[in-house]
Amino acid sequence: MFGFLEEILSSSSTRQEQRTSKKVYTEFSGNKAKHQNVRKNQQENARIKKRNKRSSKKQLSQLEKDNVKEKQINLSHDVKQVTEELSAPLVRTQRNISKKSKTSLKKAFIYSEIFGKPKGLQ
Repeated sequence: MFGFLEEILSSSSTRQEQRTSKKVYTEFSGNKAKHQNVRKNQQENARIKKRNKRSSKKQLSQLEKDNVKEKQINLSHDVKQVTEELSAPLVRTQRNISKKSKTSLKKAFIYSEIFGKPKGLQ
């Protein structure tokens, strides 16, 4: 009888241990799953941060390129403006010279009509 009770007690204790070990395992596996999810989320967040850094670097480089292009456009516009400003007096002087030469030619023509051709041109 005593051996029979021992077997019953031992079998019940093993069943209880099995139940508790299953509970512990499920709790552990649940924690493990939670831990894995947390780890996956951390990895995903790290990937997102890296992607954002890359995209922000790309955006910054694009902004810098745009700024350089704008500066180049502004410089080319300034160069055009400066050349126009510098060439404007030359054009004016050329116009003035041509007007003066026309008037001097007219005067010379009138002079030659009145007094005849100069001796050097005969």
